Amino acid sequence: MLSVDEAIAQLPPPSSIPSASSEQADPPTRLEATKVYSRARLRLLDGKPADALVDLETAARMDPASPQIWRELAKSQISLGRRAGAVASLRQAAALGIDDPEVYAILARQALQAGEPGESAALLIRARASSHIQSDPSLSAVVNADLGEALYRLGYLAASATLTQAALEVPPQVLATPRPREEAAELYRRRAELWHRTGNTWCRLAHYERALQAYEQADAAASLDPGTTIPYAIFANLRLGRSAAAAMSLLDQIKIARGLAEDRQIPLLRLLSRSTQVGDLLGEALIRVGDELDDAPPSIHSRLARVMLAATTPARGRVLLIDFLREHPSDADAVGALFASYTSSEFGPRLEAALTLARHSPAHAPMLADILLACGTEIDATLARLERDHASPGAVLLLARLQLRLGHHQAAASSITSVDPALVEDPGTLATLVDLGVSTGRWDYARRSLDRLNTLESPDAGLWRANALRTMQRFDEAYRSIARSLNADNASVDWLLRAADLAARVSRPEEARAYLQQAVARDRYDERAYQALIELHSPGGALHDDEAAIGVARALRQAVESSRVIRGLSAQELVSRSLWSQAEPLLLSLLDRELESPAVLELLVTAWERAAASRDEMASRGEALLRERLAQRPDSAVLATALARVLAARGQAKEALAIVDDRLARHPIPELSRVKEHLLREFLDDAAQADRLAAARLENGPRTIDAATELATLLATQGEFDRALSTIAGWVPQGASLTPDQASRLLALLASLTPERLASRSPEAAAGAMRLFDLVVQMGVPMQPPMHLLRLTLLAQSTPDETARLLEAIRQTGEQHPQLSRAALGQVLQLLSAAQDISPMLRLMGLAATTTNPIDAELIFEWFRQTALRGDLDDARHLVEHLTDPPRIEALLDRLSPGAILPASAASSAAELAYLVGNVMAAVDRDDQAMDVYRYALTLQPGHGWSSNNLGYMLLERGGDLAEVERLLLDAWKSLPHDANVTDSLAWLRYKQGILNDVVDETGRVITPGAVSLLRQAAMLFDGAENPTVQDHLGDALWAAGHQDEARRAWEAAARLYAIELGDLPRAGSPDDRPSRRASLEADLTRVRKKLGAAEAGLQPAIAPRGPIKP
Repeated sequence: MLSVDEAIAQLPPPSSIPSASSEQADPPTRLEATKVYSRARLRLLDGKPADALVDLETAARMDPASPQIWRELAKSQISLGRRAGAVASLRQAAALGIDDPEVYAILARQALQAGEPGESAALLIRARASSHIQSDPSLSAVVNADLGEALYRLGYLAASATLTQAALEVPPQVLATPRPREEAAELYRRRAELWHRTGNTWCRLAHYERALQAYEQADAAASLDPGTTIPYAIFANLRLGRSAAAAMSLLDQIKIARGLAEDRQIPLLRLLSRSTQVGDLLGEALIRVGDELDDAPPSIHSRLARVMLAATTPARGRVLLIDFLREHPSDADAVGALFASYTSSEFGPRLEAALTLARHSPAHAPMLADILLACGTEIDATLARLERDHASPGAVLLLARLQLRLGHHQAAASSITSVDPALVEDPGTLATLVDLGVSTGRWDYARRSLDRLNTLESPDAGLWRANALRTMQRFDEAYRSIARSLNADNASVDWLLRAADLAARVSRPEEARAYLQQAVARDRYDERAYQALIELHSPGGALHDDEAAIGVARALRQAVESSRVIRGLSAQELVSRSLWSQAEPLLLSLLDRELESPAVLELLVTAWERAAASRDEMASRGEALLRERLAQRPDSAVLATALARVLAARGQAKEALAIVDDRLARHPIPELSRVKEHLLREFLDDAAQADRLAAARLENGPRTIDAATELATLLATQGEFDRALSTIAGWVPQGASLTPDQASRLLALLASLTPERLASRSPEAAAGAMRLFDLVVQMGVPMQPPMHLLRLTLLAQSTPDETARLLEAIRQTGEQHPQLSRAALGQVLQLLSAAQDISPMLRLMGLAATTTNPIDAELIFEWFRQTALRGDLDDARHLVEHLTDPPRIEALLDRLSPGAILPASAASSAAELAYLVGNVMAAVDRDDQAMDVYRYALTLQPGHGWSSNNLGYMLLERGGDLAEVERLLLDAWKSLPHDANVTDSLAWLRYKQGILNDVVDETGRVITPGAVSLLRQAAMLFDGAENPTVQDHLGDALWAAGHQDEARRAWEAAARLYAIELGDLPRAGSPDDRPSRRASLEADLTRVRKKLGAAEAGLQPAIAPRGPIKP
């Protein structure tokens, strides 16, 4: 055992410091470098490290022999996160012999982090030798602590403990200055941990007095786990022969905590009671403590009962514990302690204890069976004995649960169905029959048991009914039942926790919080309610509130100083941040010696798996621990599973598979089967075999909801969507909801159903995928926005004609995510608009526009617009036939023509709508479609003026049947005699017919107005004087009739009006540009100007062709 000086004397000098540069700058250059260096330091003080870095690099080039420049350059680089460059600069400063302990301390810590404790120690020795070290007590403490760490790794334990202790004895206020260096702050935070390790080091060196002093200092320091030193201090006392002092220390701890004994104290009590002379006295003293705390809550009595088991003889302790469990049969920790107290050869007495408890409370038989399995010894013998003798309902339930967990679900179903629910009076037993019926896939038996339970009327029956309904995943009914049944007499912590769980499941987080707060008030030492409250208020919780979560954690620490929940959450956080080495000791402190907490073991295995690639020594430790435990409890499926996972992560997948196969040969345990599938898929490159095994396990296993979602996922990934759908529909009972895990499984599957993936499969596959989506929605599974939008995309691409289904999916999206209502419809319409057939898009717009409330005027208008721009006659007919609600029609008319009056009759209203659609079609040069729609309008209201006019004029321009044109235009003129456009249309027919002048009878009465008089009349009307077409037509008619001067004036007016209209059009190339209208107006203007030019030149203008002039 070497002292500090002796250890230091054996260490070589540092090897990482380069040789000093021999390059020297001349005096002027050194002076200039000093100026640049000074400027840089000022910039560092001003908080401008980037600017300082440029100056310091310049100064270092000018005077490379200045250690101070290299040191300041390193500081600048550190502040900018350039660690590698900073280390190189510090090494240059050290090579130049700088007497600055911080330089060597930084280099030493970098070497320690790189796994070079010898180099680190050598550099720290230089730091300690600096003439400036004593002037900086904070840095001196950091140097001593780091040197203690380096020497510890090198095996110089006494020197390490001495230095670490010297560092820790520095007053905390020196370390925790207002602006401490990072390393000093870390030393301050780690005081409890380092004092503890110092005590352990002194123990290793048999300096137990020093160790006890160190443990005392560790207890006094702030720590996440204040009780961690207790077992070590007791060990030191025992080594000093102070068993009485050790016992008194433990007893005092338990008294101070008012009976709140810790799990890790139990092995120490067992050691003291059975290996020292104070055992009997200790047991009697603890019994007196229990008597004094008679009014304590159940969690205290649970801990005291487990303490009694450790502190008295096994026989007496078991009797005390069984007596406690008769009053508190749901206490799994107490059951675990009881069963773990039996050796593997005592499986008979252990089973008898389990049967005693099961007979007393059959409802808790499944929990008893699970803990028997966790014991991991003599499982086959236990099962065989139960199969021979299971007379009571409790024994049957115990047997059934064992069979189910071992993979014999049919045997389990046979066991429970041997109990006739009609003969059972106990509500807890009936609820457990429901549970096992569901778990074995015997839903008919579960329903029979529930029906019998429904006949019982007591409040306790209501609580157990809630339990049964929860098992059947009928969460709303379960919550109503438990909320009605809870009262002051039966509101135990267990039932309050179940009520909170159900409240959370049915989206009542405020009520969940209230139940949890009641649970805390019932038993402030029971950590479960605190944990649920912290999760409720944590990120991702239904009532996220960081301040509230901190408040709950603070209350828990005040109630339970060395809280397992706080330590567990801290370990979980470390695992989530991939800080495996920091999480491991914390998790190991939570791993019970006899029976592991599944949650803790899962976190540990995850840490070991993830660490295998980079820190194999940690994974190796995990493997060794698991092998040791599995050797002691060879029947533990949990330990076999954990070991297989760690072995696979360490590259030993075949051995892992052999371990799993060996146990599967005895029992087809589902957990082990899943691990085998995982090994094959992830490590042995045989995904196909893994899928086959999974399919066989699920198809041949019990038809539970969980199995249904897992099998459906597997089938869907293979493209068998219809089988996946039938599995969900057939295996999930009506009225059941999915748990978050089940829902996540299905949602993950649905998220993978991209349009590209489905396109590579058959149309049937896509249809099956859509039905699967529909079923998930019907089951009330909440989906995130991307999932809803994916569903809508697939529906729009696969079933565009199923308008009602599309709109229902859009509405379901809006119900879950109101902010998406408009976007969801827009996405579907955009997808449908890209198709060649535009009708599905228009049908969807129409259904949405005619059913959405409140009325969406924009949507109605867009439906109308798209129908006119892209639809055909069928689409126009669909709009007219479905847009029949007067307020919706008025909303459209307000957009099209503010102030327009809705026609009185339905037929007139329909005809008007059709006309308006045709009008827009004609305006965008869709003349064929417009003519079809005008004809349709005339079927709705024969003689509709504007439809007759527009159709007649279009037929006239196309050279259609003049008789039909005349009928249409006369109908229009009779209906609208004072409209310039209608009058112009009839006039132009007369022009085409050659009837330029009025036709009169023998009395001189005009029987057929001619083109000239009609056009003069049109030009004088309000809407005709500024109509270039009317003026153009008038000019042609006048010229043909020989009125050439008047014709030129009409053409001049037409040219002016055409030019104005052209100028009013949107800029060419703009989003609102209408190229076809622009081209038409330009052609009209050019034609009129040519006619004017010809007339001015005395030539015949190119007027419109007409029939022979009739007198």
